[in-house]
Amino acid sequence: MPGTICAGTAVAFASEDCAGGLPRIRVEFAVQSSDREGGGFLELYGLAEVALLIRLLAGLLVWPVKRILADVDRDDRCCAQCDQCEELRCQQQTSRSDRIVNANVSAPVVPFASLSHPGATVPATLMYRRVSATGRYDTAHQFVVRSRTDAEDDTGGFYLVTPLITADGDAVLVNRGWVAPNSTHSQAFPTVPPAPAGTVTVVGRLRPDETHTLTGIRNVTGLPARQYMMINSQEQAKNLPDPVLAGYLDLMTTTPPTPAADTAQQVPGPNDDSTSSSDDAVVGKGVHLPYATALSRAPRP
Repeated sequence: MPGTICAGTAVAFASEDCAGGLPRIRVEFAVQSSDREGGGFLELYGLAEVALLIRLLAGLLVWPVKRILADVDRDDRCCAQCDQCEELRCQQQTSRSDRIVNANVSAPVVPFASLSHPGATVPATLMYRRVSATGRYDTAHQFVVRSRTDAEDDTGGFYLVTPLITADGDAVLVNRGWVAPNSTHSQAFPTVPPAPAGTVTVVGRLRPDETHTLTGIRNVTGLPARQYMMINSQEQAKNLPDPVLAGYLDLMTTTPPTPAADTAQQVPGPNDDSTSSSDDAVVGKGVHLPYATALSRAPRP
C-alpha cells in the first residue's frame, strides 16, 4: 500500500546491530515539500522498496568495516605469534651461546697456536676458550683501539694491544686491557703502561678477529698513527714483520706476574661483573648480541 507523508517529515531507517560491537548505522532523509495543487502533501509510493534499498546500502557500508576489522584482528594475532617466535628464537640463541661459552671457559688451557694459524678464521665456537702463549712483547708495533669502555662500561678510552712474538716467530695479538685517554687530548695516543721485559707466558681468552659484521663497529681509515677501530689480525699483518696468528687474546694472567702499576685494566670476561680469571659465563649478560648471534649460527660441534 502506498504511504503518504507530510512535507518536511524526516524518514529514518537503521541497520541492525552487527556482531563485533559495530555501531548502529542510521540513514535519514527529509521529504521535500510538494508543488502539487490541492494539498501540500507528497504521496510517496514504494516506501517498502525504498527501505529495502537503504538497508542494502547500509549493509554495503557495514561489510567493508567488518572485513577491515577482521583483517586487523588477524594481523594482530599474526604479530603476536611472530613476537613469540622471535622471543623464542632469541632465547634459543642465548641458551646455545651459554652452553658453548661455558664449555670453553671450563676447558683446559691450550696453546694459542694449536687453535690458530696465520690467515685463518677463528670460529665463533672457540670464543672465550682459554689459551696460552710464550714469547717476548714487541712494543715497537703495539697499538691502541679507540672507542672502548672500561670494566664498568661508563668511561671511554682505548684497548692496548701488544704483539707477543713466540719462539716459532709468530705474532700473537695480546689485548692487555683498557687504558684511559690522554688528559689533554682525548684522541691523542694515550699514556700506556710498559710491557714486561724478557720472556713471559700469558693466558687469556681467545677471541675471533673483530669485523663490522661480527661487532657492528664501523671501520674508519685515516686515524692517527697506531690507532685503530678494531682488533684484526689480517689488518695488523700488513704492519708487522712476523706472521700474525688469527684472532687475538684478552689477557687474564702473566707469568712472571706484572706489577699492578704496570698493568692495564683487564677486559671483563663473559660475565659483565667479573674481571678475574674465574669466568662463570653468563652470556645473557656479558656477550653482546652480534657475538651471541654468531655463536648461535655456528655449526654444531
